[in-house]
Amino acid sequence: MRSLIGLITFVVVLSLLVGGCGNKLPGPVTLQLGPRITGITVPVDLNAGATFTFGVTTSGPPVVTYSWEFDGGAAPNTSTAVSPTVTLINPSTTDSATYTVTVMVTDADNRSDTETAEYTVGRTLNQSPSFVGAIGFAAAVNVGTVTFTIADPDDDDVAVTLELTAGTDLDLDVTAIDAGAGNYGPFEATLTNMTPDDIDFTLLITLDDDVNDPVTGELVDTVPGLSLIADAIYMFAPASVNVGDTFKVVVYASAPVNTVGYIDSIEIVYPAGFAPVTTSWNLGAVGGDTWAKDGNFWAASTDTLFEVATNLFFLGDTVAVNMSPMGASPAGVAAGTTGPLFSFDFTANAAGVQTLSFVHGGTHYLLTDGATTAYFDGGEFGLDVTVN
Repeated sequence: MRSLIGLITFVVVLSLLVGGCGNKLPGPVTLQLGPRITGITVPVDLNAGATFTFGVTTSGPPVVTYSWEFDGGAAPNTSTAVSPTVTLINPSTTDSATYTVTVMVTDADNRSDTETAEYTVGRTLNQSPSFVGAIGFAAAVNVGTVTFTIADPDDDDVAVTLELTAGTDLDLDVTAIDAGAGNYGPFEATLTNMTPDDIDFTLLITLDDDVNDPVTGELVDTVPGLSLIADAIYMFAPASVNVGDTFKVVVYASAPVNTVGYIDSIEIVYPAGFAPVTTSWNLGAVGGDTWAKDGNFWAASTDTLFEVATNLFFLGDTVAVNMSPMGASPAGVAAGTTGPLFSFDFTANAAGVQTLSFVHGGTHYLLTDGATTAYFDGGEFGLDVTVN
């Protein structure tokens, strides 16, 4: 009897439960999930200064926004890109450093997931120096100025050398260069053309921080020649030099009206700030051996340089003329020709504007009837050189 009563009670209770649910059992519950991060791509074996693109892989609904944050070791340190590209940063030049990156991905229903990963950046490597912008060149008549600026992220001392690989007959003067600890220019060099002709040149500039391979820059251009008037003598020298520099002076004759036989004794008056290099005297074309008589000399000095007074020296008793094209001895040099008479060097020992003076007693011309006439003009002219 007790069993029957229990059975009846169970049926009634079950009946009430079923009736309370509308005679139906509850259906399955559906829970929708947002996107899930399955992996983050981080750099491996890269040093500071390298660039790297971070990446993230996800599952689930499509991601519509990304938010990246770096706790260091990257620039920029935030991004909303799908795969941000950054420059790796590590202040240490000796040790690696470990940083973290956090990325949050969000879908269209504003459901998100966030993960953090570690990455390691190797030490900062020493970087090569470089030129900033282009090497510039501004040309005036017979003088060209080269300017350039460099950069070195490591503040290294950078050795800067300039070499003329073409146009080596130009005079190259370089303003003192102290490249280091942030003093990287602009630097300046001056090219002086001491001829009447335009001269094409190639200037090679080399930067060497003594750590990396040297870096080179090249400038190709032309320095215009001087415009000379006829029947004149010119003395050329660089407009500007540095204390301690040795520079060349060239004396030119330009298109004489008559055939030139020879020029009388020549005096050079020089300031106390200059010292003549007496072993540098060269008769004729620039670049010959000391006292070498280039071409067809038929009248020449006694190969002697006389110091006749303080800061005054005297070159021989007569000075040969050597102008290309040469006339045949003893015909002298044909009228209308132009070329160098002689050249010599000075060393600059004191700063300031220094003046050289050139004096010649007269020019002896050969006349068509074979006679010789002397034109004594007592010519004297000065040439200013600025010594830095």
